[in-house]
Amino acid sequence: MLDNNREWQLTPAYDLTFCHGPGGQHSMSVSGEGAAPGGKEIIDVGTKVGLSAQEIKDCLDQVMEAVKKWPDYADKSNTREQSMAEIKIQTNKNLQNF
Repeated sequence: MLDNNREWQLTPAYDLTFCHGPGGQHSMSVSGEGAAPGGKEIIDVGTKVGLSAQEIKDCLDQVMEAVKKWPDYADKSNTREQSMAEIKIQTNKNLQNF
């Protein structure tokens, strides 16, 4: 989070957890897009804070690779099968926005 002195501070990742928001939609928006935020919105935010296109691409690639490994992480954390399947379906849909 950008504080009053324009310094970035770590904050709890409340909006990054899987949840069913209003109308079954995740409740976090990125650059004004709440229904299906994707690469365009991430690039918009990144460039506004001074990141280069390559930095943004590298970061997105790392995140997407981690998301694709969801079943492995879920299995190691003993996530319920139903939750694991539901989250995998949604994350696969989300990856299409990138």
